[in-house]
Amino acid sequence: MEVTAASPEQLADLAALEAGAAETMPAPEVAAVPAVDPAESWAMLPAMVGSILCMAMPELKAVYTPDACNAWGAAMVPVADEQGWNADEFLGPKMGLLVASAPFVLGTVFAIKARKAAALPDKQKGNEPGALVADPGAGQKTVIIGAPAVE
Repeated sequence: MEVTAASPEQLADLAALEAGAAETMPAPEVAAVPAVDPAESWAMLPAMVGSILCMAMPELKAVYTPDACNAWGAAMVPVADEQGWNADEFLGPKMGLLVASAPFVLGTVFAIKARKAAALPDKQKGNEPGALVADPGAGQKTVIIGAPAVE
């Protein structure tokens, strides 16, 4: 196969075809990359931790509010910039998986505790570790150091 140089007429025809194609074909659109606010990215950290803690202690919902998390995120930005930290790298997919898994784990733990508590005889209920004791002094002896022994 022999390659020959294009004639001036062929080059003019090619330029006309390219110009016509450019007019009829829309230019590819460049997708706009949404601007990510670093404060919002960092606010995800206390929001995720709070969502996990609130499952165990619902009263913490008043602490981990969106406004409080956003304020923390805004305060974190200068520290992260100073340290060279990136919220996307720090939080990443592993943290997302942890937060997504927490309801399963905590729900199972609470269900097991509730089942164990329901299985206890009535006389033992309320005496689990950490439970309040109705009469803390019942069955206790008072010992006074240096007092004569009483039998």
